[in-house]
Amino acid sequence: VDPKLDLLQADGTSLPDSIALTYSSASNNFEVYSLNTAIHTNDKTKAVVVKLSAPAVLSNIMKPSSQIPMKVTLGGKTLSTADAEFAADTLNFGASGVENVSSVQQLTIHAEAAPPEAGNYQGVISLIMTQKT
Repeated sequence: VDPKLDLLQADGTSLPDSIALTYSSASNNFEVYSLNTAIHTNDKTKAVVVKLSAPAVLSNIMKPSSQIPMKVTLGGKTLSTADAEFAADTLNFGASGVENVSSVQQLTIHAEAAPPEAGNYQGVISLIMTQKT
């Protein structure tokens, strides 16, 4: 818990604990999962830095060495384990009608495989968010 910064769904509710990515055999690809989010802060003048805690991958439960890379974006920026900075003025704090809440920032998750090895896959995506000082 960071009392200064939070990422919530655009309606103010918590992010889901888990999601299911849908695979289409017809297109041999995973559908993009998309969620409208907003950044909540108590200091709208500071930039926000977001990164993944580890590379985003799906691993085959029965064969963990069989992995599918995932692409994660927030507000149109691709996230990795390197810092992605969101300038305070580009987050449009107050646009939602609440002073310290950003405009909608779309979070997308997409597994990139063509076609994957058959199996049950799972993965964890952890985001690290900090405010610039």
